[in-house]
Amino acid sequence: MRHPSPTRAPLPPIPPRLHDWPVAVRSAALLRGIAVRCGPGIRLVSWPDTPSVRAAAIGDAFTVDHVAAHRTAAWIWGAVRGPGARLSFIVRRGRPNDLGSETGVALHQYRLGASEVVAIGPYAATSPRRTLYDLLRGAEFSHEHRLACRMLLTHAIGSREGFLAELPMRRRPNERRIVARLREL
Repeated sequence: MRHPSPTRAPLPPIPPRLHDWPVAVRSAALLRGIAVRCGPGIRLVSWPDTPSVRAAAIGDAFTVDHVAAHRTAAWIWGAVRGPGARLSFIVRRGRPNDLGSETGVALHQYRLGASEVVAIGPYAATSPRRTLYDLLRGAEFSHEHRLACRMLLTHAIGSREGFLAELPMRRRPNERRIVARLREL
């Protein structure tokens, strides 16, 4: 007697890498209405605006060692309207170079735990919890940052208390700033 094999949910399809298309083809797709702007990149109209599609739209800025962070990660998670003037990434290995400033990319070097990185197809972004932490501890805390923090708390993390309960265990720098900004929200 044969046992039926377990049913597996199919993986969601990976969005097309439009940044690999020639510039003329991308321009034609935009003019025909097949593609629309998605941050600094483009996406096909037929693909919904989701984290995997937003990550694919800026796929040309990703490398194997790049993890989307800060406002760029908040944009991928749908917490802000745009990824910012400069895309922000954390370098997993090695040291960040200054080449990013010429290409509109800011590279940072932080230690990331395994639970702080989420794979989004072939790309990687900081988890919503780590993204919130990075936004709260940053030097700049504009109205847009506050809104992104509220969105992440509401839709991805759940509660301020749960986030604060985890914070003392970490003993991270800027803890007072983070707690003050979190209470301000």
